[in-house]
Amino acid sequence: MKKSESGSVHIIIAVVVGVLVVGAVGFLFWKNFIHHTSANDTVTKNTSKASDATTKTTVTDSPSVSPAASTSTTATTTTGSTSTSSSPKTTSNSTASSVPAGTKYLTINEWGVRFPYQSSDTLTSYVDPSNPSVAQISSIKLAAADGSTGSCAVNHQGGGAIGRGTANQTVLFDGVGPAPTYATYYNAHKGDSLTTKNAISVGKAGDYYYSFIHDNGSCSNNATLQDATNTLTQSIVPNVQAY
Repeated sequence: MKKSESGSVHIIIAVVVGVLVVGAVGFLFWKNFIHHTSANDTVTKNTSKASDATTKTTVTDSPSVSPAASTSTTATTTTGSTSTSSSPKTTSNSTASSVPAGTKYLTINEWGVRFPYQSSDTLTSYVDPSNPSVAQISSIKLAAADGSTGSCAVNHQGGGAIGRGTANQTVLFDGVGPAPTYATYYNAHKGDSLTTKNAISVGKAGDYYYSFIHDNGSCSNNATLQDATNTLTQSIVPNVQAY
């Protein structure tokens, strides 16, 4: 009986040892191969997700800048208080595309206004500091025809004059009767036909009103040219523009 019991104990010990050995081998296999591979897969998936997130990052393009639009400019030469108008310089991208080709401007710097017109002649203006509400108008051709010592050139006259005032100021009036205010005069004559020599020509820009005053005297031996210059000045007043 003792030998049989001893053999059974040995068998039990061997089985237990075998189970332990198998368990140990299985644990090592799981730890080094199965668990390691699973961890690597997890790392790979996380890395892939991070990469995808980086790839999907939105890049905002810088806004494109359109070429700056060129604008018309008026080249005005000023000597003392005498202003000489000239044609505006334009480019292919000019925003003043509605301005007819060949348009010139009589620019009166003292008033901050200009008068567009078209002519082969060039108008000039003179504002006497002692009478700043009146601009005497002449032209290059008129001054040249009269000579450098003639009154058209010396007094900057011959093309009429333009008066300026606020609504309640009195018009520089060459008509019959008491002079009206600028607002009354403007409202009565805006839109009048300018086809006759004595037609009343008025304009408005901002808070100021403008009226044409015809030259009643002659300052040039060329009466036809002087009349033409007066007519040109008369025609530009309604088109006055503040700048």
